[in-house]
Amino acid sequence: MKNNRLCLLVFFIYSLWGLMKLEAQTNGASSVSVVINFANAAPSCEINSKPVAFTNVLDVLARIIKETGHDRPVVVLVHEENSLAFVLNLRGIIDKVGFLRVRYFYFGSDRKKMAEISFEHPAVSFSLKPK
Repeated sequence: MKNNRLCLLVFFIYSLWGLMKLEAQTNGASSVSVVINFANAAPSCEINSKPVAFTNVLDVLARIIKETGHDRPVVVLVHEENSLAFVLNLRGIIDKVGFLRVRYFYFGSDRKKMAEISFEHPAVSFSLKPK
């Protein structure tokens, strides 16, 4: 009877430890933040609150994905004065690196609110009356 209780206790502790480890691997991982500001008529980039030159963005993100994996969430915040072409180029870099869970937002100078940018819809033929 004592052995059964001991086995049950060990099984319970082992199961709990496994669940905690799984939680740490999935939900516990903090997201990567990419912030593209706009000041003095030029964009500037921060990755995880550290300034990064645009020529190094690919290398920094590649290092992060190598250390933490493809499934780490990425949040990209872009100041609204940046061009759409700039945002699309940044998206190309992030897609090239291979992150799987990326969300894009734009924000204004007051930084009170932000809105999500969606890339879920496929491209359509150019038209003044798209279907």
